[in-house]
Amino acid sequence: RVAITAGIEKSYLKTASLIAHGCQAVALNSGRPHLQNVAYQYGRNMGIAFQLVDDMLDFISTSEAMGKATGADLKLGLATAPVLYASLKHPELIDLISRGFNEKGDVELALRMVQDSNGIELSKSLAQIYCDK
Repeated sequence: RVAITAGIEKSYLKTASLIAHGCQAVALNSGRPHLQNVAYQYGRNMGIAFQLVDDMLDFISTSEAMGKATGADLKLGLATAPVLYASLKHPELIDLISRGFNEKGDVELALRMVQDSNGIELSKSLAQIYCDK
């Protein structure tokens, strides 16, 4: 749970904060400053949902469709929501996460563990929760 919460915060800082502040600025510039908070929350939630879906696509899409290699986040040492959820079924993923997937075979093993878990489905459910807020 703590890791997922930290992952959401990372998604906020990486992507959602830009979208949230952009929505807030639109409300302010539209002459409706009373809508700033609502616009900010909308952007925050959509940004988090967007990042969660992007994280899932790293596991379920093709390199051609993504425009980057699948598993790219793992190769960068990033533990995204599908990996964090997969670690609930495969606690040995924690060691791989801790070392940034930098040992030979770590990325491939992590990919298999994510595929052998419900990490992608749980990430999709969490993205839907943020869309529905």
